[in-house]
Amino acid sequence: MIGAREIAPAERRRLEDSDVTLFSAESLRRPEGRTALDAALEELGERTRAIYLHLDLDVLDPELVGPANEFAPPNGLTTEEGEVVIYSLRERCELAAAGIASCD
Repeated sequence: MIGAREIAPAERRRLEDSDVTLFSAESLRRPEGRTALDAALEELGERTRAIYLHLDLDVLDPELVGPANEFAPPNGLTTEEGEVVIYSLRERCELAAAGIASCD
């Protein structure tokens, strides 16, 4: 899960108890966060050939990109950061399908 923010405490606990890896927009802006993302994507590419990409547009920063919906919190990804993540993912896995959601 990349770029999610303002996660409710109960949801955060469920994520921490799951196999889901969470990368905040803030963490991706630090070199160690980017290194951790690259390692996670490498591991994903070793486990599967094709993926489904689900993109909630409210992952993007409403101030820098524009609000996707009324629920988009601040400090999201820039368009460029989102592109880097998607291209990095595509370098390791085939994109079998994609969905775009959370846009008014």
